[in-house]
Formats: sequence, C-alpha cells, structure tokens
Amino acid sequence: MDGLLAEVLFPNMQMGPVLWRTIAADDAYRAAVRAYNDWLGEEYCAVSRDRLLGMGVIPWTNLEDAMAELAHCARLGLKGVVLGVFPSGKVYPTPEDDRFWAAAVEMKMPLTVHVGFNRAGPRASQPTFEYRDADPGVLARVGPRNIVDWVALSFMGLPSALSLSQLILSGVFDRLPELRVFFAETRLGWVPFWMEEADYWYERHRHWAQRLLNLKPLKQRPSDYVRQRISFSVQHVERVAIELRHHLGV
Repeated sequence: MDGLLAEVLFPNMQMGPVLWRTIAADDAYRAAVRAYNDWLGEEYCAVSRDRLLGMGVIPWTNLEDAMAELAHCARLGLKGVVLGVFPSGKVYPTPEDDRFWAAAVEMKMPLTVHVGFNRAGPRASQPTFEYRDADPGVLARVGPRNIVDWVALSFMGLPSALSLSQLILSGVFDRLPELRVFFAETRLGWVPFWMEEADYWYERHRHWAQRLLNLKPLKQRPSDYVRQRISFSVQHVERVAIELRHHLGV
C-alpha cells in the first residue's frame, strides 16, 4: 500500500535493547532478548519473509551469550543481527571477538551496528581500546587515552567514528577478509573527511604506537577498509553525502 518493496526492521534501540540492559539479573535480561527475537522471527516476519527483513538482537553480556543468540537468530531465519557493544560485551574490541565475527562470516549472517559499539557507555573509566601486547609500565605512562581516542581518527563527534577506529585498528579486517559490517543511522557526509584524516593521523602516529605499545600495523590504510568492508545509509536528504558519493562508491 505504501509502495515499499521491503523493509529492514531494526529494534527501537532506546525502548528496546538499551532499556532491557537496565535489567539487573542477566538471566532475565537474556530472556527479554530471546523473547523479542522469537517474536520477530516466528510471528512478525513470518507474514512475509521476503519483504520483512528482521534484525535479531545480540545480547550485551559476554561472548558465549552473543554466540548462542547469533546461532538462534540464524535458526529463526532472521536476515541479520544488530550489535550495540562488541561481542564480548565490552565497549572496546578484544581478540575473543574474532570467534563471533568468524561464525557470522561462516553462516553468511549480515552484521549491523546501530550508530556505534558504545551502548554500555561510553564511560570515562572504561578504555576504548586494549593493547594486549604492550608493556604494562609503558602503558601506565601513556595512560588511558591512546591512538584510538585522542588522535583525530575519532574527532568527528560521532560514536560511529570511534567504533570504526576501534574495528579497523583491532586488525579484524586483516584476519577475516570476508567480514563486512553495516553501520545504521550514522549519516554519511562526514565519512569522506574521516577517511582522509584517519589515513593522515594513522600514518603520523602508528610508528610510536608500534614501538611503545606493540600495535600491529595494518595491511592497508584505514580508508581502504571503509571503502571495502563498511556500508552506511543516508538519512533525510543529506545533499553533501550525495554530492560526495564518488569518494565512497554507491
């Protein structure tokens, strides 16, 4: 009736996943997530699975819960999943997350992020990146601010810019060449500028981070991963984004 061929169905983030995570008991919280996914997959989308493309919710607790719900969403026939934090339940990437990313790639489950991986914060006391190989003494001197959050890779004022920086600098796209991620509701006009600045600041600062913090260098520039692995959506008119589409591809 509305002239729409299909619709990708995200949850209401504030009155859904954000509200559910305020439940103190993890068992009850997981039950709320499971109930939503069951309703979406078994009842709502079942009316017309080729037109109603439901995004299942991944819980924000720990990696095992995320892995279990990913498999459950696949069994329900949902067309993708949405994350609000990294699969480990943290607001920064960890090596353990690779199990989740690899499983999603293997089952060809589309991965989406609603704005950013910071729905549990971000809180000032939490890091935004974890240097597993860094000397603790050096890391203590450098402090909690690091190449991810004080360099201009994340100064666009958008949570998405921080999340892009975290994903890319974690090296996950080098380890899993087939991994793709869609960022929803981020706007787009800032992205070409972010790519230019990210390449500049990464090259300027990666050398000391490699020397002092054992940061593993990337195989490509940050902008290359965005062009090849990340998708965005345009909101409203966004004339600037449409005019700059030749910087990103369509």
